[in-house]
Amino acid sequence: MFINEGALKRQIKKAYKSGWLTVADRTGMLYIAGATWAMSIDKEAVTNKTKAALIELIGEIPTGGDAYKYSETEAQQVFSESLRDLDLDTYVETEGQTYRETRVTVQSSDGEGLYIQGDDLSHYIVSKEVYAMFDQGAVNKDLGELMPEPAKMRDDYLIWGNNVMALMIFAKDNPKWEGEYDFIKAVQGIDLCWLFTEK
Repeated sequence: MFINEGALKRQIKKAYKSGWLTVADRTGMLYIAGATWAMSIDKEAVTNKTKAALIELIGEIPTGGDAYKYSETEAQQVFSESLRDLDLDTYVETEGQTYRETRVTVQSSDGEGLYIQGDDLSHYIVSKEVYAMFDQGAVNKDLGELMPEPAKMRDDYLIWGNNVMALMIFAKDNPKWEGEYDFIKAVQGIDLCWLFTEK
């Protein structure tokens, strides 16, 4: 799992408190989602730490194809809406350019945002707090897990994927403040994906 489990636990708790936590069993995959993110993980790759974070809040992890929505203030409900289209094939089937993180942050409507730039130097902004879940260093190579591929854009979500999981995070293209919007316009066409090396 290319997931920072501490950050994931914080997002699970946040979704649970706000009534947006969805957990589902999907043919060999565990699906977990909040209001602005979702992930599907091969059940064989789900760590005990992630399972414990869920069980602490919801009691039992759904099985048999069940899907539930959980809230701190209401009893669990059968999730009757369509789950987001997300499985191991979703990333592969998503066409188009790839996107990479930059070191640029801006203030967006939902807090601090991270500037993500595409191959053609177009951009999107994702919540830095949510993006903190993405962690390439957590990949379990001993179990044959591959490094995640760069993100692709699909229906307002950036998607990362490898051979055991897929992660999607809602993305927007404008910051909150006028000054930052002017900055974004000014750097259009400039490659901001600087290499993380010392001078």
